[in-house]
Amino acid sequence: MTLLRPTFLFPPKQPIASPTPPHEMTLDRAPVGQTLQLKRFNTSEAVTRRLVELGLTPHVSLRLVQDSGGPLILAVRGSRIALGRDMARQVIVRTVSHE
Repeated sequence: MTLLRPTFLFPPKQPIASPTPPHEMTLDRAPVGQTLQLKRFNTSEAVTRRLVELGLTPHVSLRLVQDSGGPLILAVRGSRIALGRDMARQVIVRTVSHE
């Protein structure tokens, strides 16, 4: 005999929501050479202040220049800055399409 499980007691499992929307990514996963827009930080207030001092503010346009396994090299506001991978994992960006 097969027992049926009532769906109101055991609803179908829903996929777990991603903490980052599909069109956004962490900076360490961004493609080299692509123009990006900074969306937000997932970090402490102290680290956020440091990122802002480097010119990384929400909605700023930036480009990942180099990713060779160490710190990432970014072009932002006419300057190039190096950003460690741990910090880059806390910066959320999205790609910018040029239409």
